[in-house]
Amino acid sequence: MNDHLDLTVYERSLIDNGVRIAMKENDKSSVGSTDELIKNYHQDSNLGLFELRSKIKTHDLGKYEDLSLNDLKLIANCLTLWDDFTYQKSLEETEKHKVEYYQNCELQMSALREKLSAIELHTMYSGLL
Repeated sequence: MNDHLDLTVYERSLIDNGVRIAMKENDKSSVGSTDELIKNYHQDSNLGLFELRSKIKTHDLGKYEDLSLNDLKLIANCLTLWDDFTYQKSLEETEKHKVEYYQNCELQMSALREKLSAIELHTMYSGLL
């Protein structure tokens, strides 16, 4: 197994979409709160998401070590948000080609999750050898 993070442009796009959805959800939660601590938490969280988004979009992301376990878990959470979003969209859509698009996204998402899971395992256990 090589130690390079081979994410396709499409996979990076899926992750980016998930991160953007997470950022929007943070904004909604922040705006709806009157507690300054909660607002600061969501702003800090969005800063971390922005940094992750920048890291994923960079062209020289090459080794597993470029992503921490926290990054990988955050990506997984963002993909879950994106998955929920596409599922809701597929329920709302009535045009056949759009439903097929969301079904294809779901298949790609599943493959990406498997890849990220393997990377996470490699990252966790590579320091133990």
